[in-house]
Amino acid sequence: PISPNLYLMERAKDGECLAANLQHYWKGTSNVFSEKNQYEDVRVTSRIASQILVCTSRIQKLSSAYQSVLTVVNEPDKSKPNSLSCNKYAYHIGTEYRSTLTELYSLRDAINAALFRYRYKRTDPFSTKKLKSEVTKDQSELARLVTQSMFDPSGDLIIERMSLYRSVGQHYLGSNSPLFADGYSLVATHGPLGEFQKLVFPLYDNLDVMRRIERGQLPNWDKAAGKVEAERFLSKTNHIDGLEFAYDCYVRMLKISEHLATEAPLESRPMTLTDKEIINATFTDEHGNTRRVERDPETGQLVDVPT
Repeated sequence: PISPNLYLMERAKDGECLAANLQHYWKGTSNVFSEKNQYEDVRVTSRIASQILVCTSRIQKLSSAYQSVLTVVNEPDKSKPNSLSCNKYAYHIGTEYRSTLTELYSLRDAINAALFRYRYKRTDPFSTKKLKSEVTKDQSELARLVTQSMFDPSGDLIIERMSLYRSVGQHYLGSNSPLFADGYSLVATHGPLGEFQKLVFPLYDNLDVMRRIERGQLPNWDKAAGKVEAERFLSKTNHIDGLEFAYDCYVRMLKISEHLATEAPLESRPMTLTDKEIINATFTDEHGNTRRVERDPETGQLVDVPT
């Protein structure tokens, strides 16, 4: 569980949470490299561990933004099913969404650098072009997953799409969409317990337009053409939602990281702290009883400190 309303349902092979499992694995590899004074490898592996932790936190904050909006907005207006609300609440969601994309992009770079170094034994400067050349020659499950996520037009290209959304939204437009400011819609949906409202932060779906924008070619829409495109987009009944998309991207990158750990395994070991490394500490047992200790400067022993 990440928060009362968010769970990472993807599990590792041992049944543990996949994100936590991989965070511990990559942190453990960094500990081993640190013991061997291989500091470049420490940087590569610890970066993945820290980014997994940050991405989990960012998705939690994005989920919380959805929940906070749902506590204050009204019921969906069924007379206007094809509409967006552009207000301070939408801006709050949009801000958290953009922050999440930034961290997911950093996780993508961290995993790709490790893939380049440990799967393909490359120590020259990393580039996506070099990585593409390696994975397209590789027939492993890991390479297949990376190719489908980033390079193969017949795949879902989910990581390539995430990178596109980030570069266009944050570097070219300063907005998530070339049509609208940040906006959300409330839709009525049905489940086993009846009807409930769902918040959707719709992502623009015309990737050809987004790719042209990335190349510096802004869409030449006059008022009429822009209206037609806006109506086409709003009339869709299956928009890509920002939170669901971010979650799916995160899970895909965790899966790639998991395959990398399996196909190019590295020694991983948790850091062991002994009494001699402790300067001071606080311990709380299952009954809430607290014990504090600190090192005595004269004897060098850990002694109890009154609470």
